[in-house]
Amino acid sequence: MEAVSFSGLIGEPLVARRALLPAFGLLAEHDVRYGIFTNAVLMDDACIEALLDAGYVHISIDAGTAQTYAALKYGGRPAGKAMFERALTHLERLVRWRVETGSTVEIKTSFVMYPENYHEVHTAAELVRAAGADSLRLKQDNSGHRPLSPEQARHAAQLIGRIRSELVTDTFRLHEIHRVGRNGEMARSCSTCSITDLMAAVGSDGHLYPCNYHPRPGGFSYGSALDESFSAVWEGELRRQLRGRLPEICPKVCDPFKNRSNRLLAEAKSIAATGGLDVLEAHVGDLISTDAYPDEA
Repeated sequence: MEAVSFSGLIGEPLVARRALLPAFGLLAEHDVRYGIFTNAVLMDDACIEALLDAGYVHISIDAGTAQTYAALKYGGRPAGKAMFERALTHLERLVRWRVETGSTVEIKTSFVMYPENYHEVHTAAELVRAAGADSLRLKQDNSGHRPLSPEQARHAAQLIGRIRSELVTDTFRLHEIHRVGRNGEMARSCSTCSITDLMAAVGSDGHLYPCNYHPRPGGFSYGSALDESFSAVWEGELRRQLRGRLPEICPKVCDPFKNRSNRLLAEAKSIAATGGLDVLEAHVGDLISTDAYPDEA
């Protein structure tokens, strides 16, 4: 086991913090790297203390003002404004405690650009940089239901350019997971899925899923690790059957990392099948070259 990541595709993992805190401690005790994707609203002092031993904490911000945050996440209810301030406060506290304790936890933030919030991406970058975050990761709506219009995409690109020129430093990085105007990056572009063999996605219901895009209503499950052992589910017949149906049963969208990884692994398998492992080893440098797998146009 290389690392454990706690996240919620359609929910907040710290809702289950009474179960997560002991899990953090157990992983730290066994020197297993772990991290969490969270909105930080429920990240109280006990959570922060437990996360100082984590490899990373990834905080979703998604707004530059309390008003937009409330409209985007809380249906415009006034309580949403307070939640925005709470998230920023918890981010600042995590940064401060990291300094005070000498923790090495990486503190990341992210911003998903929607038509309702994209115009605040520069403001959000200023806020998280001032709070002491290490990076900002940019994405677009991966479902494809709320894309930016061409005009909005042009405006967003200008704001992102300002982030690069005004805010990025050796201690504050910008990662564009989905680049505006490149919607093809979000569509599933692989014909086979190999990366699913390198990860295990366990839902809050205890079921194992092909990847983190499946633990949702209607998602395909390999079976429950609460009813059987993890190994029994992972090596079971149901997983074998569903594995053969990937990626046809997957969502039509996929993140760029999985797309690129699956294309790389498919090419690696092809080289190994025709030339053997020695030939594959000789081509490893070419396979991982950024020029060998250009991003989708």
